[in-house]
Amino acid sequence: MDFADLSSNNFGPGQSMDVGAYYRSGRTFVMLKASEGVGYHWGYGDTIAAAMHGLGGSVGRYHWLRPDADPIQQADYFLGLIDSQLKLGDELMVDFETTAGVGDPADGQRADQLNEFAARVHTQMPGYRLGVYTGNWYLEGKPQCIAAVSRLPVYLSDYSNSSDGQINNRFSLNILARQYTNAQIFPGLPGRCDANRWLNSYSPSGGGTPITNPTEGDEDDMPKNFHVHGQDAAGNPVTFIVRNDLTAKIQVATGNDEAIIQRMISETQSYEERSFSQAQLNAIPTVKP
Repeated sequence: MDFADLSSNNFGPGQSMDVGAYYRSGRTFVMLKASEGVGYHWGYGDTIAAAMHGLGGSVGRYHWLRPDADPIQQADYFLGLIDSQLKLGDELMVDFETTAGVGDPADGQRADQLNEFAARVHTQMPGYRLGVYTGNWYLEGKPQCIAAVSRLPVYLSDYSNSSDGQINNRFSLNILARQYTNAQIFPGLPGRCDANRWLNSYSPSGGGTPITNPTEGDEDDMPKNFHVHGQDAAGNPVTFIVRNDLTAKIQVATGNDEAIIQRMISETQSYEERSFSQAQLNAIPTVKP
């Protein structure tokens, strides 16, 4: 599924988005800029997000990580703007690239900015996945930035003619989605815009029928349950499996035990990562395994 990636740059005076037309075209997700630095907020993005949620869709909200402002303050500013707006299935993203008119610090300092921003978001919003938008063109010659980016799912900027399966992933990144153009036309939008496409058949708002036994049946046709890191009632980090229909969750590990999760995935092929806020996770009943 492809989806629009929008900011104020996509709307001139008096222009708006027909969210209904966009949604009816089969696109149930849109990426929206929320903030930049510690003072810029794109308010119309909130309006689009509310309309998408009202139709049953999901949104991504992203922050432009400036090199000339404290990354933790930037994270707090970003989350303060969007926290109350997020819904089940939404995604978070940080835009990690060159900022016009502002030089980057040294490689290690810039990498630290991304690491600190990501750590703050993960601490404050443990149920939501944070991805990073960047490109090979930005990472070239920056080994420490590459290491920082490699810790996150990546929305990779790649406008080449290569097929999705032939993307130049020379830094061995975990590519979640590809931004393949800056000139796509979507129903409901006033002009051309950036467009991304999920890779590996991922969709943040996918549904389906829950399965009782995840190892039963043809794995290629099996609907997906979700694994998610969160907290128990005492605030301790735990990992849950959440049923596809969101009617129940099962605690499968104390702490964010990636080894257990990865073994479970490899053995059953029935789980995919999904974003939940802690409040949403708390509202799903816990059952015994």
